[in-house]
Amino acid sequence: MKKTLLLLTLFLSIAIYPQKEDKCQVPSGLSTNNITENSAFLNWAKPTDVIYSQINYKKSTDKNWKTATAAAPGHGYLLKNLEPETTYFWQIIGFCSKGNSYSYPASFKTKWSCKNDVTVTKNVTSGKSDEQSAYNTLTATNTIYNKATANYHAGQSVTLKNGFTVQQGASFRGHIKGCTKNSSRSVDTTSIDDDQEDISFDSSARQTNNEVLVYPNPFVNEITIKSDKKIHNCRLLNLFDIEVKSGLENQISIGGIANGSYVLQVTFKDGQIVRKKIIKQ
Repeated sequence: MKKTLLLLTLFLSIAIYPQKEDKCQVPSGLSTNNITENSAFLNWAKPTDVIYSQINYKKSTDKNWKTATAAAPGHGYLLKNLEPETTYFWQIIGFCSKGNSYSYPASFKTKWSCKNDVTVTKNVTSGKSDEQSAYNTLTATNTIYNKATANYHAGQSVTLKNGFTVQQGASFRGHIKGCTKNSSRSVDTTSIDDDQEDISFDSSARQTNNEVLVYPNPFVNEITIKSDKKIHNCRLLNLFDIEVKSGLENQISIGGIANGSYVLQVTFKDGQIVRKKIIKQ
């Protein structure tokens, strides 16, 4: 009777207070560095009992995980073949002789893919949108069709060559904006004071960038504008698109304005418009 009672007590003790399941050490200390447009280095605390580690990762918009295996015992992994400007989730599964343990998930976002110079020739058809970016210069010769949207920006200049067209009803924006380049060369964003500088145009007219020579640039008190085409007028705008100076001649005296970045807008007699970034010293 006493033996039966003892076994029953032991059974109830196990049922009410179940024994903790043996697991591996839970991976912790997840961090991400050396992030580029298509790769990232994953770090986590080195486990004491893990034989090897598996990395689960996926885009934030995906349902299913992809997997990769780190070299034993594993506490770092270079994740490659990622998509630019995309948020990824990742976690570590540690495997040991007792089973496995899952870490809490972490996340990171890849950088914007930015080339030195970009030439856009592909047309943007009705209902579609297109965004292009360059570290230095962007040149466009394409057509933005009715009900299409295009956004082009570069760190130094956006040039709209002969043939570039924005149809009535289309939306286009071109602007000077610092672009992150994921290499040893990078943009010092603290020195860029024109990040919101718009170079936009009236979509009801055909727009093209003729070869306009503006010098000196940077300038001190005066700039000279030269072109083979007849100029209707020239306007100097600040970064809020407010006119600072204007003139009908090929030369504008700009003494007395504050140092910094400006936009020179040249309108030709045939209605074509060119905008160029200039700097007052």
